[in-house]
Order: sequence, then C-alpha cells, then structure tokens
Amino acid sequence: MADAIVTTAIERISDLLIQEAAVLSNVRKEVERLQAELRRMQCFLKYTDCKQDQDELVRNWIADIREVAYDAEDVIDAFLLTIPRREVGFCGLIKNCTSMLTKAPQLRDIGQQIYSIRNRIGDISTSMQTCGIKFVGEAEGSSSASEMQRRLRRIDPYDDDEHVIRLESTTKELLDQLMLEDDQRRVVSIVGMGGIGKTTLAKLVYNRFDVKRHFDCLSWAFISQQFSPGDVFSGILREVGAKWENMGSMKEEDLIRTLKDVLKEKRYLVVLDDIWKEEAWDSLKRAFPKGKKGSKVLFTTRVKEVASYADPRSSPVEPPFLTNEEGWELLSRTAFPEDIASEQGYAPEFERIGKEIVRKCGGLPLAIAVLGGLLANKSLKEWEMVQKDINAQFTKLQQRNQYAGVDWILALSYQELPFRLKPCFLYLSQFPEDMEIDKKTLIRMWIAEGFLPQPLRGEGDETMEDVGEQFLEELANRCMVQVSERDHTGIGIKKCRMHDLMRDMCVSKAREESFLGVIEHQKDIAASTNKSRRIAVHKIRFVPSEDCGPRLRSLLYLNPREEFLFTLDRNQVIFIFKNLKLLRVLNIQNMIPKESYIPREIGDLIHLRYLGLRNTITIIYVFPKRRYLPKLITPLPASIGNLKSLYTLDLRRGRHEQNDYWKVPDVMWKLKCLRQLLLDPHADDKWKCSLDTLRQLETLKWIEAKSLIRKDALLNLTNLRNLGVVFQRKEEAEMVLRSPISRLGRLCLLKMVMSEQSSFASLEPLSGCHHLTKLRLNGIILEDPHSSLHNLEYLPGSLAKLSLINSKLKNDPMGILNKLPNLRFLDLGSKSYEGSEMVCSAHGFPQLETLRLSGLHVLEWKIEEGAMPFLKDLSLTFLRELRTIPEGLKFVSSLQKLDLFDMAQEFTKRVKVIDGVEGEDFDKVCHIPSIIVHTFDYCP
Repeated sequence: MADAIVTTAIERISDLLIQEAAVLSNVRKEVERLQAELRRMQCFLKYTDCKQDQDELVRNWIADIREVAYDAEDVIDAFLLTIPRREVGFCGLIKNCTSMLTKAPQLRDIGQQIYSIRNRIGDISTSMQTCGIKFVGEAEGSSSASEMQRRLRRIDPYDDDEHVIRLESTTKELLDQLMLEDDQRRVVSIVGMGGIGKTTLAKLVYNRFDVKRHFDCLSWAFISQQFSPGDVFSGILREVGAKWENMGSMKEEDLIRTLKDVLKEKRYLVVLDDIWKEEAWDSLKRAFPKGKKGSKVLFTTRVKEVASYADPRSSPVEPPFLTNEEGWELLSRTAFPEDIASEQGYAPEFERIGKEIVRKCGGLPLAIAVLGGLLANKSLKEWEMVQKDINAQFTKLQQRNQYAGVDWILALSYQELPFRLKPCFLYLSQFPEDMEIDKKTLIRMWIAEGFLPQPLRGEGDETMEDVGEQFLEELANRCMVQVSERDHTGIGIKKCRMHDLMRDMCVSKAREESFLGVIEHQKDIAASTNKSRRIAVHKIRFVPSEDCGPRLRSLLYLNPREEFLFTLDRNQVIFIFKNLKLLRVLNIQNMIPKESYIPREIGDLIHLRYLGLRNTITIIYVFPKRRYLPKLITPLPASIGNLKSLYTLDLRRGRHEQNDYWKVPDVMWKLKCLRQLLLDPHADDKWKCSLDTLRQLETLKWIEAKSLIRKDALLNLTNLRNLGVVFQRKEEAEMVLRSPISRLGRLCLLKMVMSEQSSFASLEPLSGCHHLTKLRLNGIILEDPHSSLHNLEYLPGSLAKLSLINSKLKNDPMGILNKLPNLRFLDLGSKSYEGSEMVCSAHGFPQLETLRLSGLHVLEWKIEEGAMPFLKDLSLTFLRELRTIPEGLKFVSSLQKLDLFDMAQEFTKRVKVIDGVEGEDFDKVCHIPSIIVHTFDYCP
C-alpha cells in the first residue's frame, strides 16, 4: 500500500515539474532529487511487501516511508496553492513577473522543506543498509510468513471433519462436474472469499466413496502464494503410489516427465488447494496429461480469473453464505457437546444470542466455526459479551496467534492484491455497513484521487472510467467485493457491496495505513482524525479540526438512508471550504447548510476533482405566478469557476424533489477538465451556462437542448458517452441527433425527453450509434405511413435496455422490437402504445430478461410459443383493460417472477388460489416461483 502512496507523490512531483517549470527555477534540482529518492524507495517497498507481516522492523520502515511520501505530497500541493492564476495580455505579463519575484521567499521555503524530506529518506536508507537490506528485485524463496501459512493451512484431506454443514445443491453441482466423463482433462474450480468453505467442500467430495471408486488415483496438494512446483510434483507422485528413492534429488523437468508417465494411463483426480495466480497454474499444468477419459484437476481459489483461465469451459462452483438456520446449526455443533446439540438440550436464550452472533458473521462459515470454538463450555453471560463485540473477539484470537483466525485469512486476500488495487480496495472502507455501493460514484472518486492510470495510447476510445470498471471487476473476481446488481448489459457491475467481515478488515487496514478514517460514533473521532488523509462521516454531526487541513484529501459525508440529513451551521460550512484547501474529493450529499449558504470560499479548493452536492439543500423560496408550489432555488457562487481541476460535479436532487434546482452561474465554461456534469431534468429553464469549451465532457445529464445548441457546443462535445437532454421542439432533437455527438457513434447511454406539444422526428441518426446500449425516449414518436421503415426500425441492434414513455404509438411496437438481438430489458411505460392488441412472436426477443408494461390500454395480449425464451422478470402495472393472462405465458419456462401492480380485480382473481380453488388462469402461471399481487385503493 505504501508503494501506491509513494507513486502518487512521484506523480504529483512530475506534474509540478512539467506545469510549473518557470516558477520553480532554483529549486528545480531539489525537486528532481526528491523524485529520484522516492523512486528508490519504491524498489524497497516491492521487495519488502511480503515481509512486513512478520518483521516489526520492516513495518516501521514502511511506516516511515509512508509518512515521508505523505509529507512530500503535502509540500507540493501546498506550494501549488501559492502559485497565482496566470493572466494574459501586457498587464497580465507585468503581474506574472511581479508575482514570481514576490514568490522568492516561498521558493526558499519549499527548497528547505524538500531538503529536510530528502535527509529523512537518507536516514531511512542508512538504517536499512545497516540491517542488511539492499535495493534488489524479488526475494528468492518463500518468506517465513508463507512457510507459516503453508504449515497452518495444510490439512489432512482424509481427516474427518465432524462440524460440516452439508449444502446438498452445491455438493451436487460439484459432483456433477467431477463425474462427467469428458475426452479431455478438465479443470473444475471452487471459487469464493476466504473462509467461505472452499477447502471444506473439496475435502467433503474428495472423501466420498463414489468419488474414490470413480477415479483410479487421487492426490491433494496445498499451493498458497509461494510454492515450489518440484515439491508439489514430488508430493503427488508419492500419493499416487510412485516409488523412487532419489525423488528428492530429481530435477523439475524429470519430475514432470515421471508424473505424466504415471498419470497418462489412469483416470485421476488431483486437488490443488488455494491456488492464487494464473502463473501458478502455468508452472504446474505441464505435469497433468489427458489421462483416461474423465480425468480432473480440482482447484480451490479466491480469484475467479484463475478459474476461467485454467478452463474457460467450466463454470466455477461458488459456495453460498450460510443461512441463519444453517449458521446456527454450525455454531451449536461447535459450541455444544454432540448429545446436547443434537437433542437441543440448551436454554432458549443460547439460541437467541447465537442466532444474533450468526447474523453478525454474515453467514461466513469460518467466522461462525471460530466463534463456536470460543463459546464452547462458556456461560450465558460470556455468550452475551461475545455477541456485543464480535470484532473484539476476533482481534483477541489474532493476538494470541498471529497466523490464525478470521482476520488473518481475510487479510491474505488484501496482501495478495497488486499494488494498483490496494488503494482502490481501502477506499471502499468509507461506505457504511451493508450499503450498496454505486459503481459510477466509486469510480469517479477513484479517478479524482488519482488511483487510476490514464488509458494507454492505441486503446481506441477507452476512458479512465473503463479502466475503473476493470479494476472493480478484478476486485469482484478476487471475492473482495460482492456484485449485488449487474448493469443493463448483464456484463458490467452496477452496484456492489462488501461482506461485513471483509469491510471490518478493510476499515482496520485503512486506519492502520493512515489512509482513511471512518467516524460512525463520537468515540471514533480521535482515532480517525489523528493522521488520516481521508475522513468518512456517517450519521453524526462532525467537522474536522483545523490541524487536519494540511493533510486531508477527502471529506465524505455519507448516509445510506436519505431520510437522515446532516445539518451544519454557517461557520462550519465556511470552515470546510476555507481551511481544507488540499481536498481532492468533497462529498456532502444529504446535507442541510443552515442559513442557505454555499460560501464563495469553495473557489479556493483548487485541487478539488470531485464535488458531490447531491441532495444538498440550501433554499431560497420563489413563488412563480400560476403555480401552487414554490420553487426552491440553491445558488452556487461564481467562484466555483476557479475549480480548474474538477472532474465530476454532481448537482442532482432527490427523486422526489421535483420543484427545486441549483442556480448555476455562467462559469461552467471555465472547468475545462470536467468529465461528469450531473444535473436534474427539472433544472431552471433559464439556465444559460455555456458549455462549448468542455471538450473532455463524457457525461452530461440533464441539460436543455438549447444549452447544447448555444455557441455550437454540439460541435465540440464529441467525447460524450452518456447524455440526458430535454427538448422543446422537434427541430432541436433533429439538430442534436445529426450532430457529431451522435454521428461519431461514441454514445453509450442516451435519454431524451420531448415536450408534450412536440414530437421526435426521424430516429434514423440513431442507426449509426453502434455503441448505444441504453436508450430512454419520453415523448411522441411519429409514425409515417408512407415511409418504407417504421421509426423504431432505426434503433441500433446494440441496445440492451429500451424505455418508451408517452410515445403514443398507434401500431403494435412488439413486431419491430422483438427483432433487437441484444435487448435484455424492455419498459413500455404510460401512453407508449395506444393500440388494444399486442403480439410477441415466436422466436422474438431472443435475449429479453425483463419486461415491464404499464399504463397501456391493451385488451388482448398474445405470446406465441418460443417467444422470450430467457425472460425472468415480468411486471404488469395498471393494465386495467387486459382481460386475461396470455395463453403462451405457460411456455415461458424461464420466468422466475411475476409482479402485478394495480390490475383489475377480475384479472388478479384469475391467477390466484382462493379457498383452495384455482383461478381460471392459474395453470398459465403455476410454473412461476414468485407471484406478487400489489393492490392500491384510489379515491373516486
């Protein structure tokens, strides 16, 4: 992790040398020397990363280097604050020259500070060399930590584990793959986070009688991060019955040749337990021949990419978290003697407390088993103490044995992360427990912090957000985060979360590294603000003290539930913007600044790259004529135009705040680095900001079309990939759709709203948007009976999600839409179709998974057999005239969920079972696992 911090410092120095070369003058050499010293420190950090867990001296050196890197970064950023903004013209030239003269004392000061930092680095270097540490490449052989890991984690595969919860479906899935008789040798993988029970499941299957009978020979090898291929091959040879007296002295190539000869005529099963890297499989796979039909290699791994790399044709088996009942069964087995557990001969209070303990363990088998052992032969009072602070119990166990326990198992995943991913992972510690993390928000913060590299040249249209998605996907593949929702393409991540125990480890590591402190309670303030570079505040009123200012880079006010709002008074708000001048990320969503105030000092945060003001409410009431509700105006100061480094500006309101907006001064054109500008569709209709200079802009929503047309912004915003736009006239839509924004084909997401008095003209320009995967059209779509093509036929085949609202289509759209080859989500909203009949043809909608129909006047809906073969989720809302469930729905065997919202009473009766009597349409829906009927009472 310290390596990432040093890298950031080096990058900041590089920026300084490039951008402010003229200003630096005499101190330039000192800055360059500091950069060189920090690069040398990087070599040391890569060498010692695997050693810090078992060597306190190394840990102290790494802490010293981290502090030096932080101080170097602070010096550079603080100096940049003193550099005046460049001015042009003759008067500007005079001012710039005068300013350079007045900066001489500050240059001397920065030179002295850099000299002091270099001396500290020299002291660290001398200390390391005195202890025999040299700047060399990777360490040879295994570290003592890895050896300890191998010794403690090596299990006897034949040892009977009495405390196992047998998950039948998962076991069957694994057995089906192992017993399959393929002609080729296959690799079967068990994938999951540390402690989920991968090894236990492998061991359970390995010892089954039918498995031993199916294979001619079996062997088990523990791999870990650092291993010797020769030792693995020798161990397998011994287990499969090979006998060579000189095996220990054989070269690796001889061992491979011998093992292949032994296995090639046998149906074998080899278990490789705890394999971490693709390179590990590359070094081992040469020894495993095709063998007899049905030979298998079984992996256990935390990294999904390793599994897919070894055998792309196999689907990894992923053990689930235990349910509360399963978790309690495991806890009771480990905590009570067998006779008491089987007969439930314990007081009910033990079960109540035990189930709460299980819940806090998040269904992680290892955590439950560890606590079960701790609770064995303990009193009810001791159970209550454990239940009150489970994390403290894990910490105590860790202190007793450094290389055992839940924390250590989870920390192995963190230690194995590549350097580039460690800060990205630790940044996740800011989010509250059980909170679903929005991918886009997270990646934009990563970019603002400088954690993501620029895409390499020659990578086409790849953006930094694309790089961020790759990083997040890698964390998910390593089981460090859990994917809670995929995006509309079914491929990318939309939302993720962390297991509670993984989050606890993340929070602990982030605090230990002075990386990020989380303040959830008053008691957290001292520990989290001592040296933390970033502070996340959850649900309490807190403003950092003045001594935090020189080092604080992120201030994050987070609330998982929007009903809770932070309140800060005027002085507190001014303090944040006036004193925390080195901030790069400021997120104050759901905050109410008292006295309706966003101060002009916001313009002093020149390093700011992410400004999140979502749901931030500062109110001035305006009562417009002929309106019942007042407008709620939030003014932004013009000084926001000083934030030249700003990457993301989020000014969105909550979903239900339809009558308030930000009053934005015409300074947006100054923010030339801006990539993400997020507004609301109900923003001020008099918004007059110029956007033509924002050539780097990638996301813009929502915006009035006239603002795009003004000053030919349409010609300049050619990097847009995500656009939400509101039109008043069809001519505006025509101009936008035929502009370079659409014509260059870079748009991926497009949302368009047309006024009720107008309509969309031709959608033909969309046919060239080959990267467009998500489209939302709110407004009338013209249907020209004289045209050879229907307007909807211009929609690109790349679409994965389509939403139509108020389209007022006269012809059934299904006949056209069902030909879209990649469509996975279709939403036909209110007034999108005005006809009475709708037909889903056979073989139509080949990829559709979600279908939502609402507010239509359909009387009859026909689904032909073979239509929508992958449909999983069907939602029908306020289709008051629909008479019956389509007969063809019974053929949609993939359907998992049917939601009926406010349908006619006669309709819902047909799908229900009332008093044991099946409705007339029940046979059409009885194959659907989940059917939910929602009814609403409306006043006449």
